[in-house]
Formats: sequence, structure tokens, C-alpha cells
Amino acid sequence: MQPYMVNIKLSARTLTGALSPQNRGAADWGWQGLIAYGCHSLVLVIDSKTAQTLQVLERHKSNVVKVKWAKENYHHNIGSPYSLRLASADATGKIIVWDVATGAARCEIQEHTKPIQ
Repeated sequence: MQPYMVNIKLSARTLTGALSPQNRGAADWGWQGLIAYGCHSLVLVIDSKTAQTLQVLERHKSNVVKVKWAKENYHHNIGSPYSLRLASADATGKIIVWDVATGAARCEIQEHTKPIQ
């Protein structure tokens, strides 16, 4: 049996959302294959395989300047095998740790109006 080649034309996929100059550098690709990035005051979570938006996290009041996935790929407890945690920081210095699966903020940290270092 001889192998054969199939030519398939696929359309390009783009990530939606216009960005602010302050969002530069606010992106992280997690161990689970998800991409999180800041889009103005929102955090979008995208499936890298399908380019589908899985979650939009809305709680920041100013532009998101940094996002970072937690480095955890092991079971924490039997009831919730994986906890998708993400931290995001905005231009006013507020840091939010998210439970991405539920879209809920697990904790918020802010020291007045000091920027993120």
C-alpha cells in the first residue's frame, strides 16, 4: 500500500479582542495548553488547540499588565482533581488569583496604588 498526500486549506485563526499598549506582556501559556491574556481590563482564557474562548474573567477596573498560570499539574483533592489557578495584575497594582473553571476570584491583593514590580 502506498501512502498518499491530502492537501487541505485551513483558514487562519485569530485571537479576538483589541489590546491596549498596557496589555503588552500580559500573556501566559499554561501547562494544560490554555493561553491567558489581558485585553484592556479583562482576562481571556483561550484553548490553544481550537482557538475558542473558554473563559472571560471580569473584575479588574484598569488595564491588565500581567497574567501568570499556577504551576500545578497534580491532584489537590479527590473532589476537584485539578485546580486551574491564574493570577492577574492590573495597572493600579491589584492582583487577583482566579479559579478559572468557575470564573471566580479566589483572592484579591492590593497595596494602595503601587504598581506591579
